[in-house]
Amino acid sequence: MSELDTDLPLFIKRRMFAFRRYVKENLFPDGVNTTKFLPKEEYRIKITQMESIISECSFACFVFSLKELFQEGTIAARDAVTTFESLNISAFSIGNKIFERENENVLAGEHLYSQMLDSISDQNLKQIIEKAKNYHEIIGKYREFSF
Repeated sequence: MSELDTDLPLFIKRRMFAFRRYVKENLFPDGVNTTKFLPKEEYRIKITQMESIISECSFACFVFSLKELFQEGTIAARDAVTTFESLNISAFSIGNKIFERENENVLAGEHLYSQMLDSISDQNLKQIIEKAKNYHEIIGKYREFSF
């Protein structure tokens, strides 16, 4: 996450930190205690591995949360259009955005999610995010990589 830290707005940094803490507590509830009796070099390697697993899992949870947000936004926009159509109103606007049957504003969440997913080059990470139904499933996948 350190590459992103400097460029992210504070509210996103806070969200990422919360995911990181949640993931760390769930993957490694005993923290570094599980590795404290290892030789010094082996200890450093294990800590680096733990940090790597925590970082990737936290990122996966964060992207999953955005996926849910974008999907819920699209559902809400579709529902609003359907409601207005039932009142014989074919479109409505919020600010300068016009919402009508399946236009780009209604589908904006789906498009954002698709673009976000396309920007992830790690196919395993993509698959974990796409198949997950909740955070526990994501953490469960990464628990398989932990020691």
